[in-house]
Amino acid sequence: MPSSGQVLMTAPNGEKVEDENFHQHITLAAPYLDLIEEFTLDEFLYFHFKLSPMIANESVDSLKQYMWLSDASTKQIRYFSSGMKQRLKLAVAFFTHKPIVLLDEPTVNLDTKGVDWYHATVDTYTLNRTLIIASNIPDEYKTATDILVL
Repeated sequence: MPSSGQVLMTAPNGEKVEDENFHQHITLAAPYLDLIEEFTLDEFLYFHFKLSPMIANESVDSLKQYMWLSDASTKQIRYFSSGMKQRLKLAVAFFTHKPIVLLDEPTVNLDTKGVDWYHATVDTYTLNRTLIIASNIPDEYKTATDILVL
């Protein structure tokens, strides 16, 4: 429990969001989050986007292409490399239509090409959204407008 203070969230219509409903407004990607490894890529994406809405003008096929995983549609996630899994986690967070995107150590397990992909994705898919990045790597939040050092 916090020692002091409080977190308040308001919906776009100005109404207060109750604590138990925060999840409806937040999407998260972190290297320690587990994926359902028995699912194929297609199964995972269709399952996820039945539970949470996808951003407008995108599709599962466009997402797979964007992640460079079009050829992995029927591959079980357990056989993905750590970089493929991290791109999947990040892309799902970015393509989920929620106003707040939380990222924890987003470039962990990404190679140089993956880090470039991450930065391009931040630039493209976080407009008009709140992006919060928890990281000790300054390059991961180099375009941040505000930095909080804890």
